[in-house]
Amino acid sequence: MTTIAHTFSRHQSLHDEIATKHPSLAGGLVWCRHCNKSRRVDPAECLRSGWPKCCKGHTMTINQPKPATP
Repeated sequence: MTTIAHTFSRHQSLHDEIATKHPSLAGGLVWCRHCNKSRRVDPAECLRSGWPKCCKGHTMTINQPKPATP
């Protein structure tokens, strides 16, 4: 295996491992802070290539929005 391919493979498996071990990532959901829409994602792929964007190009978050208080 070439050095570049080995490095890529090692990083890819690291992203997969992180995604399965972190509770907020393991759920595979992200939320928009502006409109509260949710989207199912592949967390390992998001760690590799970036998180999706929603309203006005803002990055979505792994933190679930808190319910509105009356």
